[in-house]
Amino acid sequence: MGTSFMKSLARPLVFRTKDSGKELAKYWKRTRDSLWLEPLLTSKEKSLLADLISRTSMDPRPWVWFSSSGSTSDGGLKFFAHTRESLTAAARGANQHLRTSSEDVVVNFLPLFHVGGFSTWLRSELGGYTWKHRPLKKWSPSKAWEVLNSEEATLTSLVPTQIHDLVSLNLNAPRSLRAVIIGGGKLDSDLYRKARALGWLLLPSYGMTELGSQVATASLKSVNLDEVFVEDSDSYTLTWLPHITQIQKCDGKWRIQSPACATLKVQISPEKAFSLELFQRNGEVFVEDELIVDGKNRTLQALGRKDEVVKVKGELVSLNQLTSKLKSYVARFFDGTLEFEICNFSHPRLENELVLFLEQKGLFEMHPHFLKIQKLLKEFNSQQKPWERIVRVEWLPQFTRSPLGKVKKNLLASQFEDCCLED
Repeated sequence: MGTSFMKSLARPLVFRTKDSGKELAKYWKRTRDSLWLEPLLTSKEKSLLADLISRTSMDPRPWVWFSSSGSTSDGGLKFFAHTRESLTAAARGANQHLRTSSEDVVVNFLPLFHVGGFSTWLRSELGGYTWKHRPLKKWSPSKAWEVLNSEEATLTSLVPTQIHDLVSLNLNAPRSLRAVIIGGGKLDSDLYRKARALGWLLLPSYGMTELGSQVATASLKSVNLDEVFVEDSDSYTLTWLPHITQIQKCDGKWRIQSPACATLKVQISPEKAFSLELFQRNGEVFVEDELIVDGKNRTLQALGRKDEVVKVKGELVSLNQLTSKLKSYVARFFDGTLEFEICNFSHPRLENELVLFLEQKGLFEMHPHFLKIQKLLKEFNSQQKPWERIVRVEWLPQFTRSPLGKVKKNLLASQFEDCCLED
């Protein structure tokens, strides 16, 4: 395993060109080699990782490695190794759910080293339909809209940030587009409604690198409804994909059974310490996300990650739900243009205190809308329970984001502390 693995690590597959699908197909068929779809590690780090794996007694099958879009709690990186069989199971399940045919044209803007982008290619290979990789050097909603129209795309995958940008420009969905799979973050209900009003047929999804991309996705029937949004739970009703065999509670975690499970997991700490573990043995993974699962009807609602539910004054507070509430105020006060995140800081008396972070260069007091933000918060807090109130506002010059543009919330606190030390 060591030699071929070293080759794949020494030459990671980083796709930037329009014909990268042909190159990827060539590597995919080289079933004796492992593929490393991650451009972030240095040559030294790749060598260290290859040596670590070559010295283990793990199954020597060639792997396809992906970095997770989320980082570890200490700001490190984590990677998952799939077999070609597990990724194929996930891709076939997605094709079945989306009812793809040879007439489909998929345009992909997502990076191919991310499981979300890679899976769009594999689905097209297995489904026999057209796949066009159109990476933009810098994300541009107007350029993306032009590409979707010119290529007559029928399907694409986008993240909530990208939908926000398209809606902000008031761009109507291309007529050829029959569905947009949304992943990589929580889709705000207000944004969902605005996008639907412009003709964007959005299918919110719940997925993870560990399971080869999608686990559950809104049904195609939902594109013909006014909304799939569940008012009472601040979430969406999603249908399990065909390759998901079971989701059930087990010792406080959700056990997801599927042939699409990753096999190995590697974590790299900020100090560059490596650890490798066998991730699953029996085709099942355990997650701690907040889910509402209906096994009989094979549906679920994803409320957020467990670490996004915190205790304040002994009461549980969902940061996701609080963020959704605040977004409705932001939409009214700022037309939705204010970049913010709600985070929690440990507090000796309250357990946790809720802090609003703004993406702002310079002092908050110098913010052009300082007084309006103060008014917004006063009104917002007056309508929340005592333990749901935001106690202060902080700012950062720039939020740390993943390659898909998702804010890495678990790094904001340490990023803020670093900024304070620099000051």
